[in-house]
Amino acid sequence: MPLLTLPTTPHQQIHYADLPPTSTSPHTTTTKPPILLLHGLGSSQNYWLALTPHLTSRGHRCIALDTPGSARSPLPPSSPQPTVSSLATTFLDFLSALDINKAVLIGHSMSAGLTVPAMAASAPDRVLAAVLIGPVYPTRELAPVFEDRIAKVRGEGGMQTMADSIPYAALGSKAGHLPRAMVRELLLNQSVEGYVANCKVIAGAWRGREGVEGGERPVPEYEAVRAPVLVIAGEEDGSAPVGGCVRMLREMGMLEEGVGKRLVVLQGRGHWQCVECPEEVAGECVKFLEEQGL
Repeated sequence: MPLLTLPTTPHQQIHYADLPPTSTSPHTTTTKPPILLLHGLGSSQNYWLALTPHLTSRGHRCIALDTPGSARSPLPPSSPQPTVSSLATTFLDFLSALDINKAVLIGHSMSAGLTVPAMAASAPDRVLAAVLIGPVYPTRELAPVFEDRIAKVRGEGGMQTMADSIPYAALGSKAGHLPRAMVRELLLNQSVEGYVANCKVIAGAWRGREGVEGGERPVPEYEAVRAPVLVIAGEEDGSAPVGGCVRMLREMGMLEEGVGKRLVVLQGRGHWQCVECPEEVAGECVKFLEEQGL
């Protein structure tokens, strides 16, 4: 798996998997756009690897990376606290470094609710479409949840405290033992420093929505997202409830006729959908891409 140092972000190394279209694809005679996959908090590029075969078999090049502060992409020493805006810039620079001008974006959790919409709003000419899986919508009430997580992982238990709770609380009732074990492994593969930095991104994001003055606006302007959008929500997702997904889509103009934005709710599923039910997610992604002619 390659490692890329971005010239525009000093000393930030991005570990990623670059998965080519499979040679047996019946679609390889037609050029398909590349797909960039951005995972959520406490995760890694491996979150996507049960989904990507369904996409590469259609002829898509899939690039899945470890986001800054996650897994094998540690934050450089003394680096500034990441923000939604800085992460969006980093990922657009990452695409440029790979000589990719336009792409489909698929995000999960914080990437789905914050970073991918920020990329689509700030660089509409580069985002062909977006799939938001379990997107976290920032609210004032959400901030204390992540501040509490920060306090817990900074304690003696470290990431073990998250690994002992999240796999059992954040997956849906249909999830078996293997998906819970996978989520546990993803969490234990995080550094405390990187996890805390990404918790702070989410905890601070609501301030832009509430109109707090000072500093940069950390939250994307959802109303500026013009690309077609599919939101995939888990019926039992407590981290990204269906109500927040609907609110986000309304701000994107979901209720306007012909805007190409819609919501799918997966029954009995929680927050880690690509681990819980990759085939269900893949089916919805492929259907959406076909609808958009991509």
